[in-house]
Amino acid sequence: MPLIEQAEKVRAELEAEIRENERLARLERERVEREAATEELKMAMQAAKDSRDAALLGKPIRRAKKAVEFDAALLKGAEELKTELDEERKEKERLYLPNISPISRLYLPSSTRRRRRRSAAISIPNSNPNPNPNPNPNPNPNPRSASSSRRSARRSASRSSSASGWSARRPPPSWRRRSPQPG
Repeated sequence: MPLIEQAEKVRAELEAEIRENERLARLERERVEREAATEELKMAMQAAKDSRDAALLGKPIRRAKKAVEFDAALLKGAEELKTELDEERKEKERLYLPNISPISRLYLPSSTRRRRRRSAAISIPNSNPNPNPNPNPNPNPNPRSASSSRRSARRSASRSSSASGWSARRPPPSWRRRSPQPG
């Protein structure tokens, strides 16, 4: 047998061995990822059952869907649990935030959302008879904005009156004295 044929035969055997090793390494990586995703999903399901928070299941479910040959029954159970918890949350919101449209719920101050969520979680309806979520009767949320808008209007009028852009009455900001900051 000539040397070239022997070399080609050895090369083919080595390439087959390399492909087999790569396949085994890939299978091992898939197994490790599958086991890690299974463990993470089980822990997330337990935490979600304890806290009744569906948000805890989002990332573990996505990871489980990416894992190769993942247990379909476990994934289906996690998705059903997430659906159940989402429906439960929506039902609580429907019962305890009836006077507020779904869009405006997004714009409630975070403290009000937390307070309402907390009262919904412990099954105590909000006892506030006022349907307005904003306790401040002033529609302007920033009390200084009216005076600051007047001030900026005066400033812009005085800037336009002089050639340099600043009035003689008020020096540019770089010349102003700064009040000492308490430290």
